[in-house]
Amino acid sequence: MDSLTTKQPEILINGRFLTQQVSGVQAFARSICREISAAINFKIVIPGKAKLLDDEFEDRIVRFGSLQGHLWEQLELPHFVKRKPDTVLLNLCNTGPLNLKNQVITIHDLAFRKNPNWFNPFFSSFYNFLIPRICETSKAILTVSQTIKNELTDHYGQANDKIFVVGNKVGDTFLDASESIPPDLNLKQNQFFLMVGSDDPRKNFGMIERLFKNGFHDTKLVIAGGGNRNFNTSQKLHNSEHIVITGYINEKELKWLYRNSLAFINPSLYEGFGIPNLGHVARDCSYLFRHSGVREICRDAAIYFDPTDSHAIESVLENILHNNVNRYSVISKGKGIFEEFQSKNRTSTLLAALTR
Repeated sequence: MDSLTTKQPEILINGRFLTQQVSGVQAFARSICREISAAINFKIVIPGKAKLLDDEFEDRIVRFGSLQGHLWEQLELPHFVKRKPDTVLLNLCNTGPLNLKNQVITIHDLAFRKNPNWFNPFFSSFYNFLIPRICETSKAILTVSQTIKNELTDHYGQANDKIFVVGNKVGDTFLDASESIPPDLNLKQNQFFLMVGSDDPRKNFGMIERLFKNGFHDTKLVIAGGGNRNFNTSQKLHNSEHIVITGYINEKELKWLYRNSLAFINPSLYEGFGIPNLGHVARDCSYLFRHSGVREICRDAAIYFDPTDSHAIESVLENILHNNVNRYSVISKGKGIFEEFQSKNRTSTLLAALTR
């Protein structure tokens, strides 16, 4: 492949994600590192005293500095990169140093700009200050969908040829894991609906929770995921007779939940991509429900509704229970979309951004 024979700069990857609990953006970063490892020579730099979640990329790790978190990223990381003028820094999880031009930044979505009230005040203020500035100074921008690329152009005036869409994939560790029923949850096949994610207000889980609070046709609602201190969670989700909140769950158990649920529900008010939107079709899960924001990803492999209309949501769920929709048609279309995303060559796109 010609693009991969281009003389490569020295690549450093901002490795803060290796010290963080794995959610969507961290899963994306790990997936990219695995995918490019055969074609691109890179090292991953992390804070000197940071504790890693695991040793997956141990042979690529470089430790530097004494600070942690955003202070390390803004003060010590750029100093390390600048020691070698030809080095390009790749940031895969939204943030990066302000005073560094020879870098590529990844922006997963603009939720912090769409509605700052979804996040705690410090987080939304910091992101609204940082993101437009690093978009302006970085040599290239990666993002996960054409939808977010358009938003970056519309809101921040970034040129089309500066923004590269790489998309998400379902990780091999998820695909290769054997299914395992979650213990102690008392779940039965095809007797529960599933939502996946954290208690981010934009995920709109409370809308669905209210439908199940007093029971919904003898089914349960399972919410697989955990909390995040960056979100403004004024309405907490609670376990009850009809609602099961798993907290963090491993990939074996998540696969079982996808496969054995009546349907996967995504009532989110805003998405950039959403890995669970692809994960449900990987496991032959029946449906994805969501308003128009994820049509770029899911197309006709979904049933859509207005996520602000509880009556519309209830009607769709009842149609599922009463077999008033062709679930096998939706599953079949989803498989094609899944294979399309999984087969995309992100390495060549990423290398084009790095050498821009």
